[in-house]
Amino acid sequence: MVSLDAGQVTPRGGSKTTDDFTADSIDLMLNAAPFGPTGLMAVGHDAGASVHHGYRLDADGAFFTGAIATSRVDLTASPSTDWDTAAAHRPVMAEMFEKMFIADADPTYSSRATLLSVDGSGTLLEPNFKFGSGSAQALRPFCLEEYNSHLFIAGYGSEDTSDDDRREIIRHSFLGRSADDVTGGAEGFDPLAWLILGQKGVQVTGLRKGRGLLIAAKRNELYRISGFGRAYPGWQFSVE
Repeated sequence: MVSLDAGQVTPRGGSKTTDDFTADSIDLMLNAAPFGPTGLMAVGHDAGASVHHGYRLDADGAFFTGAIATSRVDLTASPSTDWDTAAAHRPVMAEMFEKMFIADADPTYSSRATLLSVDGSGTLLEPNFKFGSGSAQALRPFCLEEYNSHLFIAGYGSEDTSDDDRREIIRHSFLGRSADDVTGGAEGFDPLAWLILGQKGVQVTGLRKGRGLLIAAKRNELYRISGFGRAYPGWQFSVE
């Protein structure tokens, strides 16, 4: 597979086709990423049915269960609320604790789909969190990455009025907890674990981990995030 614009991928010329998605009428395969429990996770879009599907694949790219129907994860199914669109979203993925977290890198916040998680058995979750003074709601980050057993998300503030589309904010999950845990007293995200990165209003465009650090990108800027985190409230990492 080779990369196209907006995070999409396509088969390289001469590559062997390992799966046939005809049964799901997939128009675009939007992204694929390594996924420990099965091998790979891919996301495709069917414009006619206005659905996005996740596919659990093995390490060779074949359907994990041997069949498309039982390897499929319907990203529009309950509790998901935003992935049922005729226009394709821009899925970006990061794995943590054997779960794949899927965000939508749509630069227009009002069109951006919610953060989802999928485990190895295909169970789909749409976690809702309360970071401000309003009611808990689903998160809509622009990008995400796992680093040192924390999930970092960027581009979401809180559920409060005019505070959701916060392009400059990075949040990280609580050490040792799954980022989709919404259990009272053990939530995956601590409301205080956030940081304004650089100039306000300028989008954090990407997060990528490297050897001993996490790189955060903004327009004409790169930041290094390092550390191991601690099981305490608040932001736990150094930024340079």
